[in-house]
Amino acid sequence: MKYLLLGFIIVASFFQVFSYKNLREEEFRDLDQFEKDILYLEQKLKGDENLKIRLINEKKLEKLIDNEIEEKSHLSLNPEFQDKNQEEIEEIEREYEEGEIPRLQSGKNGKSPLNLEKLKSAYKDYCLKDMESGKIPKDVKDMNLKEKLEAFNRGPCSPVIMMPGILGTSLQVQIDCEKLQKSNPEIFKACGWNTCNSYIPLVRNPPKSEYRLWIGGLTSPMSIFSLGTSNNEHSKCFGNLMSMTFHKDAKNSQEKYSSVEGVSVTIQGDTPGTRDQSQCGDTSIGRLFYSESIDWLDCAFNGYDNMQQLFLAMGYVPGITYQSVPYDFRKAVGDVNSSKKLKKSLINLNKFTGKKTHIITHSYGSLHTLYTLNQFTQDFKDKYINTWIPTGGPLSGAPKVINGFLNTDQDFIQQFGSIFGKALIVGIQFSSQRMINEGSLSMFDLFPKDVQFRHKDQEWMKEILKRVEYERVITSDRQGGVWDQDVPLDFLPEPSEICRPGQGENQYCKTYIYNQIEEHLAQIEDKKFYLKTEEMIEMLKQYSTDKEVIDKFNDSYYVDAFLNLVNPGVKVTNVYGAFEKVNTQFEFQEDPKIYTNREEYYFPNITSYTFGDGTVSSSSALMGPLKWIYENRKGEQSSYKPVKLVEMCSKYGIKDEPYDEIQEDGQKVYTKSGYQGLDCSCFYTEKLSNCEHSCMISEPFYLQFIANTLAGKEISAYLKGDLEMPYFDHYSLSDFIGQCPNLFPDDIDDDLTKNIEIQEGKNWLPKFHLKSKKNENLDQNLGHKNSVEQQIIELKMKTRFGNSYSGIIQLGTDKQELSAMFDTGSSTIWFTDSDCDTCAKAGIENFYTCSASKACRKSSYHKEIQYGKGNIKGRQCQDQLTIGDKVIKNQDFLSVYSVNDFTQFPADGLIGLGSTQLNDGYPTMMDNLYSQNLIDNKIFAMVLSPSNSLSSFLDIGALDHNLYQGSITYLPVKEKSQYWAVHITELFMKNQKGEGFGIKKDGNITNWQLISQQLVIDSGTSIITFPYNDVQAILQILASFGHSCYFEKQKYQQIFCEMPAKGGASDFPVLGVMVKGYNGEEIEIDLDPSTYIVCDVFSLKGCIIRITILDLDDVAIFGDLFMQSFYTVFDITNSQIGFGYINEEYFTHAKQHGSVRNSKIIKDQQGAEQNVSYIQMKQYIQHDKNHE
Repeated sequence: MKYLLLGFIIVASFFQVFSYKNLREEEFRDLDQFEKDILYLEQKLKGDENLKIRLINEKKLEKLIDNEIEEKSHLSLNPEFQDKNQEEIEEIEREYEEGEIPRLQSGKNGKSPLNLEKLKSAYKDYCLKDMESGKIPKDVKDMNLKEKLEAFNRGPCSPVIMMPGILGTSLQVQIDCEKLQKSNPEIFKACGWNTCNSYIPLVRNPPKSEYRLWIGGLTSPMSIFSLGTSNNEHSKCFGNLMSMTFHKDAKNSQEKYSSVEGVSVTIQGDTPGTRDQSQCGDTSIGRLFYSESIDWLDCAFNGYDNMQQLFLAMGYVPGITYQSVPYDFRKAVGDVNSSKKLKKSLINLNKFTGKKTHIITHSYGSLHTLYTLNQFTQDFKDKYINTWIPTGGPLSGAPKVINGFLNTDQDFIQQFGSIFGKALIVGIQFSSQRMINEGSLSMFDLFPKDVQFRHKDQEWMKEILKRVEYERVITSDRQGGVWDQDVPLDFLPEPSEICRPGQGENQYCKTYIYNQIEEHLAQIEDKKFYLKTEEMIEMLKQYSTDKEVIDKFNDSYYVDAFLNLVNPGVKVTNVYGAFEKVNTQFEFQEDPKIYTNREEYYFPNITSYTFGDGTVSSSSALMGPLKWIYENRKGEQSSYKPVKLVEMCSKYGIKDEPYDEIQEDGQKVYTKSGYQGLDCSCFYTEKLSNCEHSCMISEPFYLQFIANTLAGKEISAYLKGDLEMPYFDHYSLSDFIGQCPNLFPDDIDDDLTKNIEIQEGKNWLPKFHLKSKKNENLDQNLGHKNSVEQQIIELKMKTRFGNSYSGIIQLGTDKQELSAMFDTGSSTIWFTDSDCDTCAKAGIENFYTCSASKACRKSSYHKEIQYGKGNIKGRQCQDQLTIGDKVIKNQDFLSVYSVNDFTQFPADGLIGLGSTQLNDGYPTMMDNLYSQNLIDNKIFAMVLSPSNSLSSFLDIGALDHNLYQGSITYLPVKEKSQYWAVHITELFMKNQKGEGFGIKKDGNITNWQLISQQLVIDSGTSIITFPYNDVQAILQILASFGHSCYFEKQKYQQIFCEMPAKGGASDFPVLGVMVKGYNGEEIEIDLDPSTYIVCDVFSLKGCIIRITILDLDDVAIFGDLFMQSFYTVFDITNSQIGFGYINEEYFTHAKQHGSVRNSKIIKDQQGAEQNVSYIQMKQYIQHDKNHE
């Protein structure tokens, strides 16, 4: 923790570089983020000008910085630590080529300890090596996700789950500015905010829509860095936002906690601003603190980052073959959905690989897992779980947490001297600690458990206490002590053996379990408290200032799995340490309440210690596993599996994997309980703190042990023939990673569950079918009469969930870059203005500034547009619009100054591609492109891919015939329609035999009349909609096919269906429409059931129909879901819509060989050359359906 301080000092030293006193707004915009951060810090110090001047100029401070950096550089850049022996690397590569697990030890003469880079080199792509041939099928760089998964399933590795400890998940806070300012003005002020209006340097400082809460950046309002008193007002910002209120009378766990009004806290990756960077949970439990100044300072901030890097190097894929499981660590184990996440992850990892999963947990995450394992049936555990690897697990609690209940924990606060009378403070300060401790019921999970008193009469506990006495006697044997009984727990090394050479008093191989029956836990004033439940309650009643502390204790302390150390029913590899001191006994000479009520720190006057990993005592880490070993050796139940005790930083019985033997099929197993040592690099650097509790999961020898454990050569059930492997393709796997349903087990949302179901078939093309009743191969190539060179603008797009597509355009003579969503369902063009006060709340980041452009002209005309879930208000403007390499003059658009009720708009604006009559008569972008001779044809086309693994395009002015195969089927736009709509004549459903029911305008056997007459093809809508009457008809037809479907939510926004007996969408009928073609033709459009319905085959909860009711006269809408199957052409001149099947070979080639091109000459069907220019597109997730 102390090294965090350096970041603040380093930043302070930069104050002399920048001067901001007279910054103009445009100058402020040009600053990079680091410079803005420095400005923010400078303003925090503004109240003390003398202090600021002395901070900049004081030579003592510069000397302090130099000394600290020099000291840390010595630790970080130790040449022994950085050495890479070429001979060793070559030996590793030889072993790798021979198919053996690399054996990396300490190097010659102990001078070259293991490090992450050597591990990544040694295990590179190891999990993708075929166990039979010993070879990787192809170059990994050329593998798609499907091929990686297939290689993994033939390889030696098993899937793995990682769960962090307390404070090990990055938390994100979302701010509702108006609500927070109104309901909690004192918190609003403490965070340094003074307005909800737009930002003006030094004048107006509104909050962003969200922040990293844990751990906030150096200049974040909730930063844990501060200069001044240990409890200044600004320091309270973090505590107020981090704290929760406990409601003892809550009916369920969701209602048990509440944050302050206007604040919402969740895991990083579960907010609009972090969802794209989640990497299926990896970033939430990876490196916890990022700063260019201090990111090299301490392994404690690595989280699981090193392990994730190693897994990726080995060939693992997040969400598919390994899963990170973040959670809100403030809540008790029974109040978060980590159990559901763990279950969902186990099931899905098994479905993907046919293998059992290893579960790696650190610290508090081990309690989550022990609790969860006791919720699973034994059959479930036997089917899905390989081993559980708790690391530094406080399975019997952590005595140090009582300091937080009585006052504060000194480990969370560091004062690094003072500067000119101002204390330099790093950490969670007094008021914040008190608020967090009083609101976090997870602290009661960590409260020390009275397991010794509770189980003192049971045989397994008697054996443990006998071992404690044995170690005491044998240790004194060097002074004549004698032991004349059977050796208790004889699988452990003798206490006289050396486990930690040269480590002084704890060099011997002792468990360091201490007798809690004989030794008290705390002494306050003259009263001693032993670790008995009733005495702990008495201590809290008498000395805690939290009036609800006993209610919270009763709510969360009595967890059977913890108090009784219930056997988890799986193989356990328990990694623990006994190399660092851990405080276990505390003496307060005065009443802590006196200091707590004065908001003053009061730490124990005297502490006693045992040994552990620096935070968790070996006593706490071992008590449960020793019980489970006792049960396993007794063999009374088959569910009592073997347990390995792996002591970190122990030289006794060193092994780099837990296995005992190899089966005939080559699979490694361990069949007996026992002890083994695990080397650690800290022996070679002579700094054991680098292996302490927070750093254990980053330690190189531990990572090697984990890698060897995972490479146990388990044979997939799919290869054995025990299970039939479902079909997975690259695109469904890519979408699965992006959506990461493992982390959202309670969500059943039509966007988030898209493509979760495993589809039968070879690819995503096509999910729809076009048929003519008279001609199966209807071919009408209209609107392509020119054979001259034609101009085309082609925009390359990306998507994540496949439900909105937008790209970068340039607005104004100064070419301001803005993202625009392209919408065929409207014709308005609008962009957010820099004066928009509500746009940031809608997630919009970039704004248009009229004054910056020489061509901008504002009118007095104002307009409001209502969308399904919000509205915008703006002023009519004209300016220069650049799209691709084409510059449009005098383009009309709305400059929006108000955006309401959008939670996250997917872009900075919108470009409508509909008809002029929808735009109040103002020329559309297509009108201007054509009238200004920038394109030759008023035509555009789209190909929308469901995944970023393939490209998406918008062609303007001509068609790119590389993007589709065969010919285009054209349909006339419905007469008098204002939309891109075709004429529906029938809605029907049918089974695979073609049998089914339908409805028409004039009614049919179901006595329903078809309401829909216009089928709008709308790129601005991700869903499929029908009027209410037509949806009711669909439900009735589904019932005739034996499917029970009903409206699940109010306002008829979601239709739920029971899971069919066979499971999956394939059991549902095809949904189709008949539409009018040319010359009286009727064209049939079939929707494959996998497109309009999603079934959660992983949990078998049921299915959701992805159709929404929208009563907009006679309009039905087919959005992006439909368009993703076609190269869709919108021909303005001939008033028709065309559909061509996407050229799959082109996209496959583009995926494998790259599709980024600067320019290219293409030819139309008549052979005319066309100029093509490309601009990069950026896609945003659309949470608000613009046309619901």
